[in-house]
Amino acid sequence: MKAKNPRNVFYWRFVEMGTVNMPAHPFVRPAFDTRQEEAANAAIALATRAIDEVLSK
Repeated sequence: MKAKNPRNVFYWRFVEMGTVNMPAHPFVRPAFDTRQEEAANAAIALATRAIDEVLSK
């Protein structure tokens, strides 16, 4: 895949963390920080549903 291809996930870490020749432009960490509580609640809800499903069998 080429670097310009938006489906190429190899290069995200260089953009996020920067390199010797390029400053960091974080996008994952700010998104995570903004939605951290929402993501935790979604994971807890999913785990609770899975546990309830197993226990109901």
